[in-house]
Amino acid sequence: MPEGTEAAKAAAKDAALWWVRSHPLQAARFASVAARHPQRTRQAVSGARTMREAAPDPRVRRLGAHLSGPVRRAGRDELADPLFWSEIAQVALAAAAAYTEARDRRARRARRRRAFLAVASLTLAGAFAYVVRRS
Repeated sequence: MPEGTEAAKAAAKDAALWWVRSHPLQAARFASVAARHPQRTRQAVSGARTMREAAPDPRVRRLGAHLSGPVRRAGRDELADPLFWSEIAQVALAAAAAYTEARDRRARRARRRRAFLAVASLTLAGAFAYVVRRS
């Protein structure tokens, strides 16, 4: 599995570099927008990471399977069937729950990390103050 991940990362990097080389003006425009709006860029990256974390969840996979299979092949009769749409709605709600859980996990980790950094910095500041007063 790790070899596949590395191969996918390398392929994505190659594709991104190809796109930047073949579309330099659009790449420059995107870079300037990202530089002007670092908060929005950070939010977009965070959202993409959350989606990547939620992707392995079976509920999200099931939604992907429904959207790429039955919904794409659905005819006029199926699209008019309320049972078809209720099933799609249930699958979409389950996928949304999986995404929300992934986002909440990320938020908990971020809160834990901030709390740890605050405690560590206060501890270091206290130790530094103690050493300064002792000498």
